[in-house]
Amino acid sequence: ERSDVLIDALDRGVGRGTETLTGPVVELGAGTGAGTRVLAEHADHVVAGDLAGAMLGHLPATLADRVQLDASALPFADRSIGTLVCVNMLLFADEVRRVLAPGGALVWVNSIGERTPIHLSADAVAAALGDGVTVTASRCGWGTWAVARCS
Repeated sequence: ERSDVLIDALDRGVGRGTETLTGPVVELGAGTGAGTRVLAEHADHVVAGDLAGAMLGHLPATLADRVQLDASALPFADRSIGTLVCVNMLLFADEVRRVLAPGGALVWVNSIGERTPIHLSADAVAAALGDGVTVTASRCGWGTWAVARCS
């Protein structure tokens, strides 16, 4: 059930249909990989990133590339990432704008909606990302999601 909101965001927000997500797909704050497991079913190339290397050690190596990283200073080239996924994560808007490829998407998920400790509404995500952003948002079960595309 906790994965339903991420699956809904991918299906309805990103609009992947029957196609796989364009890569690389990077999950920030991947932890032990609950979201990574979903992403691996929908993308050819997934990178699971987390500040805590010990958390990533619980993630099966065959599921995704694992990278210990600080989301406030991402180790990716400018405009190189097709999809960034943040489930119950802090938003580092400047880094998101820097690394998203043209037409790329930020998938923002609050797994228990407004009760999520690190909750941002779709409007707050859009405001943080600034001009030139289009946002699609919805609810699924207890969760909320927003998909932001930067021009």
